[in-house]
Amino acid sequence: MIRQLRVRFVVVAMLLASLVLAAVLVIVGVEAYDQVMSECDRALRVELQRAEEEEWRVPLGPEREEAEGSTPLLPAFRVVIDGKGEILSLDARRVEVDEQWIGAAVERIVARGESQGVLWGTALAYRCIRQEDGNIRIAFVSLENEFASLRQTYFTLGLAGLASLLAFFLVSFLLSRLALAPVERAWAQQRRFVADASHELKTPLTVMLANLGILTAHPESTVGAQ
Repeated sequence: MIRQLRVRFVVVAMLLASLVLAAVLVIVGVEAYDQVMSECDRALRVELQRAEEEEWRVPLGPEREEAEGSTPLLPAFRVVIDGKGEILSLDARRVEVDEQWIGAAVERIVARGESQGVLWGTALAYRCIRQEDGNIRIAFVSLENEFASLRQTYFTLGLAGLASLLAFFLVSFLLSRLALAPVERAWAQQRRFVADASHELKTPLTVMLANLGILTAHPESTVGAQ
């Protein structure tokens, strides 16, 4: 009985700890992903703004980063396509890209018909705006390094979760022994009381049964004669 109670205590404690730990890990993971996507959205907007400022009045390099914010932008480039999806121009001054690879990405974007999103499998995020002449300008941001960092973060979180569950198991096992110690003592006292009471009642019951046997052995005699 005590062993079953201990197992139930450990199972309940592990379930509660697992739920809390899973909630914490999910929150941390979602927050890390949202931070990457927020930085990606910022880089896309800046890249489209650069296209509108084609004269490049805002300087590049550290001065540009200081003018735009406190953190460096992600690797970005942009293309202009016509209404049929044909690439009219490609501006990749700061990154090296394969035009054939970009052509396949543009085809996927045209097929989607969405103004922004992520091309899973290529680690490219994009954002589109339609120009006055009917052409479409698409800004791309490479998230390859960020996704690799996210995978490393999730792997670390998984290891931390497993280590935490192991620690929770050890702690819950020790706590189960401490928490059920009074119950175990009470159970032992109850068993000892039953054993002592059985021993103390055995002698008078034996005498009573012997006398009752004598009385029933001579049913024709009276109790007084017996």
